Amino acid sequence: MVPAAMWLAILAAGAANIGTNVHLPPADTLDLAVDLGGQWIRIDLNWDLAEPAENQWNWAPFDAVIDGAKARGLRVYATLAYTPAWASTGNRRGDGNNNDVPDAAKYRAFIEAAVARYKTKVDVFGTWNEPNLADFFEGSRTEWIDSVYTPAVLGIRAQCPTCTIAGPEVATIGSVYGEYVQAALAAQPPTILSAHIYAAFPEDDSSAGVTKDSFYNKLDKRRVIGPWSGPLSIREAQIAAGQASLPVWITETGEQSPVDDAAKLETQRLYYQRVLDAMDSRPWWGGTIFYEMSEEHPNGMWPDIHWGIALRTSDPDATPLDDFQVKPAYSYLKTRLAQTPVADDAGVTNDAGGGGGPGLGNDAGTGEDPQGSPSGCGCGATPDPADMPLVIGVAGVLLGRRRRR
Repeated sequence: MVPAAMWLAILAAGAANIGTNVHLPPADTLDLAVDLGGQWIRIDLNWDLAEPAENQWNWAPFDAVIDGAKARGLRVYATLAYTPAWASTGNRRGDGNNNDVPDAAKYRAFIEAAVARYKTKVDVFGTWNEPNLADFFEGSRTEWIDSVYTPAVLGIRAQCPTCTIAGPEVATIGSVYGEYVQAALAAQPPTILSAHIYAAFPEDDSSAGVTKDSFYNKLDKRRVIGPWSGPLSIREAQIAAGQASLPVWITETGEQSPVDDAAKLETQRLYYQRVLDAMDSRPWWGGTIFYEMSEEHPNGMWPDIHWGIALRTSDPDATPLDDFQVKPAYSYLKTRLAQTPVADDAGVTNDAGGGGGPGLGNDAGTGEDPQGSPSGCGCGATPDPADMPLVIGVAGVLLGRRRRR
């Protein structure tokens, strides 16, 4: 666990913090994460699995992944989410209980139990996944703040005042994600501002930034076409909320590609390159967790899901790295990470305590135009990235509940 105050030097130290969001994978996926060269994994610490009945705990799946990660020198980002049936206030949509509005007191009790158990092993605790999408949370924004977000932040801090908290983990889909960001920042500012972006880059898609939002429009420059303007970007919503000093982490982003389509494989590889290049030039952008490490369907499970940068080809065995077929995006990322310095203790140095928060540069919090780019595209001119730090993560395998985009 890295205390929140110590995150101040992560990027100032010019070090890479790299990892994989592996959800709850077999051990060989953790070995693949190490081979990639990353430091981080992002896992799903799902309440409905951890506490299937009130006060009946099932920590074993999480112990295995978290202990396995720590034994391999990986850092852990754990998202705490999903309602068990016994804690639901009602299944409004009739689509199962995991996205139900939970009893706030019961959710906070789970949060405190999880943090008490893992506070010395989990480096970042994330608050609920994509609460602005009904598939993941069916309540209103106010219900989310009152029943999920605030109990999570207060529960984490009650058990571990120095723990690092990431939120609100919104999806940049629809038009209200900026309002969720502002609501979270007004209620309880986290240590890290986290969000998910899957939009295209205008360099590769001529409609991005014109007829639809580009990656940059979601990130730091909303789309403006004549008198019309789109929703605030994540960075703009953050600045509007008066919290520009918080580092931004993009904890899901990526591109799909099956292993047998050369053109799509190159599109996926190029997407990873675009994300890293964009990150290099924005010192307030503190971390990225790509979606995802691998596709876990050797026997037909989720055969149409191709977000992974590796495909499982055999079941786990004593020689883990030959269990996967890696894609060009994997090879590209591995090479790029090998060229990026990796810090000990998450990049914390002896001068920790200065700066404006994890993943921040000296210009954070100025309230200036976050990109300085023309309307529409949102890409604009960028500074020389040569001396700018890189913090990366990679999202991996979901063995229980998997998103479908």
